[in-house]
Amino acid sequence: MVLLEAGLAGKTVISYQPGNTRARDVAIGNKLGVCLPVYAQKGLYQLLDAVLDGKTVGRPSPARYRQLRQGYAMMNAVQNIIAVIKQ
Repeated sequence: MVLLEAGLAGKTVISYQPGNTRARDVAIGNKLGVCLPVYAQKGLYQLLDAVLDGKTVGRPSPARYRQLRQGYAMMNAVQNIIAVIKQ
């Protein structure tokens, strides 16, 4: 939940899940696109380099952030998150 909240706040969030795959990933922040998922150590190094170099990597637009905040953080948050998880 903390990663989701940070992602919705516009922070750069890396969700490191070694050995997992995108197909098995159930993290809500990753599904919504506000967190950057990484499943292998090599990918983590590459993403950290990019983020630390100040590059914008796979982040939603400001309009998308507003939409996500309104839809998932403001009204019926729990129900909205459960619906995304069930997708």
